[in-house]
Order: sequence, then C-alpha cells, then structure tokens
Amino acid sequence: MTSASATVVINEIMYRPSSLLVEDEYIELYNPGPEDVDVTGWSFNDGIDFIFPPDTSIAAGEYMVLSASPDAFQLLYPGVESIGPYLGRLSNDGEKIQLVNEMKQVVDQVSYLDEEGWPPEADGLGPSIERIHYAMASDHPFSWEKGPNGGTPGRANEAVIPDPLPVVTSIHQSPPAPTSSQEVQFTCQIYHSRPISQAALFYKLEQDAAFSFLEIHDDGLHQDSLMGDRVFGGAIPAQPDGSVVEFYIQAEDDQGVQGYFPREGKNRPAIYRVDDAQYATTLPLYRIVMRDKDETTLRTRNATSNVELDASFIYGDQIYYNTGVRFRGKGSRGREPKSYRVNFSLSQYFGVVRKLNLNAIDPHRQYVGLECFRVLGLPAPEKQFVSLLFNETFVPNYIQVERTGKYMMDRLFSDESGNLYRGVEQANLDYRGENPNSYRANYEKITNELEDDYSDIIKLCFAFSATSDDEFTEALNETINLRQWIRWFALKKILNDMEGGLSKERGDDYYVYGNPVDDLFYLLPWDLDSVLVKPFRPIHQYETPAVYRLVTHPDTAPLYYEELAYILDRKIPQSVMDDIIDQTNPVTSEGVRNEMKQTSRELREFIQSSIPRELTVEVSRETGMTLIPDGDVWKFFRGRQNPPGNWNQIGFDDSSWEEGPAGFGYGDNDDRTVLNDMRNNYTTVFIRKTFQIDNPGDYTQLLLHAIYDDAFVAYLNGVEIFRTNFTGSPSYRSTADGNHEIGLAELFTLDNPSSLLQPGENVLAFVGLNVSLTSSDFSLAVQWEGMMEGEGSVELKGNANAIETRRVQVNGIPADYIPWQAAWSYPSLLQPGRNTFLIEALDADEHIIDATQIVVNQDIDPSQDGMEIQGDEIWTAAANPIRIDANIIIPAGCSLTIESGVDLQM
Repeated sequence: MTSASATVVINEIMYRPSSLLVEDEYIELYNPGPEDVDVTGWSFNDGIDFIFPPDTSIAAGEYMVLSASPDAFQLLYPGVESIGPYLGRLSNDGEKIQLVNEMKQVVDQVSYLDEEGWPPEADGLGPSIERIHYAMASDHPFSWEKGPNGGTPGRANEAVIPDPLPVVTSIHQSPPAPTSSQEVQFTCQIYHSRPISQAALFYKLEQDAAFSFLEIHDDGLHQDSLMGDRVFGGAIPAQPDGSVVEFYIQAEDDQGVQGYFPREGKNRPAIYRVDDAQYATTLPLYRIVMRDKDETTLRTRNATSNVELDASFIYGDQIYYNTGVRFRGKGSRGREPKSYRVNFSLSQYFGVVRKLNLNAIDPHRQYVGLECFRVLGLPAPEKQFVSLLFNETFVPNYIQVERTGKYMMDRLFSDESGNLYRGVEQANLDYRGENPNSYRANYEKITNELEDDYSDIIKLCFAFSATSDDEFTEALNETINLRQWIRWFALKKILNDMEGGLSKERGDDYYVYGNPVDDLFYLLPWDLDSVLVKPFRPIHQYETPAVYRLVTHPDTAPLYYEELAYILDRKIPQSVMDDIIDQTNPVTSEGVRNEMKQTSRELREFIQSSIPRELTVEVSRETGMTLIPDGDVWKFFRGRQNPPGNWNQIGFDDSSWEEGPAGFGYGDNDDRTVLNDMRNNYTTVFIRKTFQIDNPGDYTQLLLHAIYDDAFVAYLNGVEIFRTNFTGSPSYRSTADGNHEIGLAELFTLDNPSSLLQPGENVLAFVGLNVSLTSSDFSLAVQWEGMMEGEGSVELKGNANAIETRRVQVNGIPADYIPWQAAWSYPSLLQPGRNTFLIEALDADEHIIDATQIVVNQDIDPSQDGMEIQGDEIWTAAANPIRIDANIIIPAGCSLTIESGVDLQM
C-alpha cells in the first residue's frame, strides 16, 4: 500500500506494450503534493533496478517517466522526456515494483498482475494500467484501470477520477457454509484517504426483489478487531435452509463518495448458501454455490457452452466469491456427473491455482495414469481426490487435476517463459509448410500467445515429418528431449490409454512445452480417464504417421523397446502398479481395484510377449516375391456411380480411369493420392492393378497387406477373395458396416491360389468403402506378395533381442534386419552337402550379444526315417533332409519350422 508519508506515487505502468519490446516499457511517477520533491538517491529495488541520479526532482503536480530505453521512448513519444534506462524488465506476468527513498524506506509499491481483476487489455494489447486516483491504495486492482492505446506518459491519466473511492477488501465470512440456525459474521478492511462516514452490508434472498440494510462498524465491538483500525464488522441474521443469500458491502466517505465489494455492487453481488445437511466424506470437500436460476441455465443450455456463470467456491473456512463456473471436457459433457472448470477472479488464488479442473469421469483411472507419470519422473499435472457439493448435489468422487499452464511450467521446469501449446484434434506433427496460419487452429498457444510466433512448432513438425530417414534422428535430438518422448509413448502403451489422442489415432489431448533451459520440446499428458481397459492394442499401433515413424525408425525403435522393458521390469513392476491402484481406495471398491489389477496383469503379459528378447531361428524352403509393392501406381474410379460390371476382371479397358499411387484417401495426412472431394460426395472408391505371373503353379500362398478405413472387398481376376467390415453386394452407394480406424497393416492370406492365377497378366481389384458421407477420413493402401517353393535354396529368419540388437549377420554377411519388428531374414542358395550358417546378433558397439549355428544338408539322405540323435547332431527325415546342430539356441515354447512340416520343439 502507499506509504502514509508518500509524496510521490507510481501512477502508470506500461509493462507489456503492443510491440512486445522491452525498450518500449515505462513507469510514470506523479507528485500530487504542493512542493517539488527531490528524488536524488531514490531507487527501484524490486522488479527493476534503477537509482535516480543527483539533482533529480519532480515538480509539484508534475510527472516523471522512467523508461527502459530513453532513445526508443523519444521515438514513440516525441516531446515527452524520460530518464533511464533501468536494468531488468517489467514482467509480462505481473510482479511487485517498489520505490524507496534514500533511507530505503518504501515510498510506494504496486504488485500488478496480468490476471483477471487487473485490466486485461494492458497485457500486450496496447493500453497501460493507470491509477484512477493518487490517493487510492496502490496495491489493489480496484485502484487501476486501463489507459488508452500507448498510454499517457507525462500527462494526466485518461482513467483518472476526481475523487478517490473507498476500497473495500479482505472480506472474511464466518461460517462460509452456515446452517439455518447460524448468523453469518462478516469483516472487511476499508482503505481510504478520507474518513468513512458509513459502511453498510446489503443482503437479500435470491428470490427477493429488494436488499435489506445493516450497518457495519469499526468500533471493536462487532468482531472487527480494534477500534479505528479500518476493519469493519457486522452479521447477517440466520436464514432458512436452502436459501441463496446475495450481498454486497458499501463504504461511503464524508463527501458522499462510495466504494463497493464486489466492485460492481448490487449489479454483481456475492453469494452464499444456507445448508443444514451433513456430508460424509474422508476427502477434501469442495462446495460450489450458484444461484438456482444460474444452475438451471448451466444444466439446460447447450452443454458445449464455455460461458462462465457466477458462483462462490468454498473449501474449509475459505470462501471465494464471484468465481466463474462452467462444464469442461468434450465427450464427457453429455455424461453424469459433470466435470467443471472453476475460474477464480479478482486476483484470488486457490493456493497457487487460478483455474481449477474438477474431473468426474473415471477419476480412479485418471489418478492411476497421472501417478504412473509421476513415478517415471515425467512432467505431468498434480492431482488429488476430492468430494464436491454443487448446491444440493453431492458427488463423493472427483479428481482435482492441476491446470496445464505457466504456473505448472514454472513448477516442472523452473522457467515459465517458454512456449506451451495444446494439441487440438489434428495436431499430428505433420509438416504443413512455413506459413503459421497452417498450424494455428491445431496448436493452441497457451503462453506467449501475443508474440504469434509458431516457428518452433514448424521446426518440430519439420523434424518429424519432412526429414529424410538419415536426417530424422539428428533433427529430433535438436528439437525434442528424445528419451522423454519415447518414454511418454511407452508408458501410454503400457497403460493402454484408449482416450482419443496422440497416443492413439490423432493429434489431440496433449501438450508440448518448449523448455528455454535446453531449448527442447517436452511432451505432457492430458485426459487419462481411459487407461487399463480392453481391448489391447499392438505396441506399434499408432495411427498418426509421425508417431508411427518415431517408434519404428531404425534408430529409435530399439529405444522404444528399451523403455517398454525399463518401465515393466524396473520402474513399474506389477507390485508397484498394484500399489498405485490401491491408492484409489477412497473412490473405488475392492472389486474395481481387483479388476484393474487383473487387466494390468493381462496387459503386461501381452506387452512382454511383444518384446523379442532372444535370438531365434526359423528355416523355410519358401521365398517371397513382391507382386505389387506398397505405393505402386493404380487405376482408380471415384464412386459417384457404378463402374462397368467387368471392372474387376482381366481385359477391362481402364484407360479412362484416373491413376495415382496407393494409398488412397483423405483426412489423415498419410495418403499418397488424396481424394479431396470424397467427403459429403461419395462413399466408395474402386481401384485396380495388373501384375504378371509366369507360372501360377509356383505359388503356394498369396499375401495381402492392407491398411484401411473403414472397409473393403477384394477381387482376384474377378473372383472375390477377401472382404472385411462389409456385408452384402457392394455398389457405389454402399457404406461400411461400422468404423474401422487405420493402424498397422493387416495380413490376409490366400492359400493354394494357382486355380485363380493365370499365366501372364492378372488383375487385383478393390472397392473401398467409407462408413458415411460425412466421415472425417478414409484410407485404402495395399501390398501384394506371393510365396514360392525354392529348389536348392533356403530362407533363414527369426527374431533378435529387440533392445540391444542393431544388426544381424549370417556367416559375417549382414542379414536384412527390421529393428521395430526385431526381425531378421537371410535367403541363401544351398550347396550339395553340408551348409553351415553362423547367425550372430550385434549391438551398437559391434559386440556379439547372441549367436547360434545351424547346419542344413542338401541332397543327403538321412540314415533312417524319422528323427534320430547322432552324437551332438539332430537329423530329420524330409524330401530334402535338414540336419541341425545340437548347439542351436531356441527359447522355450518356440519352434524350428522345417519346410517338410516337421516341427522341432525344444
């Protein structure tokens, strides 16, 4: 507050000019007294640093401007003088600035904020904050208003008023939630430069038309502490159970000037509710009190509305008036109980919280998810279970989740100045060029929004989606904390989070923060109310192409496996997960906790079985041939009408059809041939591709790898061979039976295809079907392979330790190795006699971490039918016998498959 002996006041602050440049900041001082004031040796020692030079004074009734850059100030305000520069900068988020005299006594101080209660326009939109009267309390937002654009440095404030207003503050209500037998005692502080002639409390019930009046006193007799200490007290009589009481406080000085709490007085009175009921809970009890008419509005208006309605929020002996309350969430707004956002206004804080999220949907699952993030040391919101009473509705099980904002960034990273973005709907980390307009809608800027700089997001998306495979890892290491991101996705997979979002099918429900400390992006979670549920998804099933690339790239795939194993084996073994689940005891039954534990066990086994950990070998006489590669060019026909009846047969003239590379679709940013006009116009697309076969009898199997959304029917030379998610006879108007989101390619196998194949030209054809005209996406991408028997050849293949292996070699020659599948293969011709193969798995340092040796004999008859052990060798009977050394390593439960059909179980 202003010092009682103040002769100079802080009168105007331009803390965030519209240019967003520090050099355009300034502070204006004002001398309201009748004499000049020598400020030599005075200083600002809080917020900024500046010592006023010798022979500096402020004339009576005049202004002095202290600027960050006098040169820049002169250009902006010609003819207005300023002194400076000062050291430091005025915080954009608010801070205390303090003026002291040469004896280090406080002359004046202001603790401004960029939050509601202080003029929001001053936060970078052009205006300054102006003191409305020099005699009003400097540290209270009631004393400040916005100035004009550019402010009024060196002259009278535009917002100035002729007389100071009494400031009514520090309201205390006891009890905050009274019963019908209790009166309600109020105390408040009233600050003013003139004597207060009368202070009054006006109150009424919600349904009443007029307010009643009672005087409050500073006489030491109304629980107001000491006489004359500016603390006033009075009591509202007891009211009936269920009543909503509206009130405001008015202070009037000896010249008839009035000030109010709340600031708007009777136009926006504060409220409390009378309640005789008792509520049984062991959790913190939060109360939301809202007028009955406002609650009716909240529950009957469109649930998607984000307009806040007035309420009071109560916890313990504290009541927060004029808070804003609305529903929160997306799909959850149509469910009961509701989730809420509580916005504390007038510079009130609930602890350090300005905006409070209360989530009602599966709070136990949200808790488990967030606690797992905490155990792993990953940045995430704080949380706690609470009970909520909303007027007369009591719900015992809510979870309070910390709002993801600058205060959370300060807690997590010790620096809140970085860029925080929320991914919305299609924030898929796909590169859309250098125009920031292409990113704004999907990357909501939470901090530094006025800077309108999306260059870091553009760089992030470029690294994920526009780099070559050789550049990918280096670009990521320069842009993100790579290990943290991979651990984030690994944990999400271990939780089997089925909430729609970046860890599932689209860029939604996540945050990224550009940490200024290391200039890297960190990934943060949001909405974890769908964890530890079924069905389980494969560990590499991510529909967002950028994420799929992250977990399957040769450099990063082993890290993903390593993080999965690290979490499962060391950080969150089943015992730890059980303990976390047991922490939900306040809001769950034993049956619910046991069900979650069992799901966790099954999910753990599923993921463990998906992580290859040893070197395995499979021997096959079959070799594969790609007949139609992924991304090959196809002929296609948009389903605005039916194509001719023989469209899927050999000999059909498709020269008038369009052509383009597979896949076909729209809406997912992963299609090579984009059907921009499909949505709202047609639901089907017909595609066909010819391929050559020399000898149909050579093929034992045909393999179709298909990625689709939502259905297809496939034909080989006019004969239907596969269909999925569709019943009936397809026509151009047909739709899929239901939704099917894209994931990993699904395998469809056609055995003994020689009767359908023809020598020479063959045709593979599809009709792809969407679920509806208005569907947000569609995809169809295929690869076609044939399996053939090989004479005098063999294919060795298997898995390796997915975590440690970087390559596999056979007899010193590199085998084909796919790190994200931890799968290796090695085709080889066989020489007559004994063929020995030494298979070795090597780590990143080229150390051999696992090895085995097998022997395949060609054109040598076994000594007898069946199988026999001769010394250290195992023989099998087959048309072309294969001998395997006894030192082969085959894990328990695995098999060595031999083309003859004999399985060797070890």
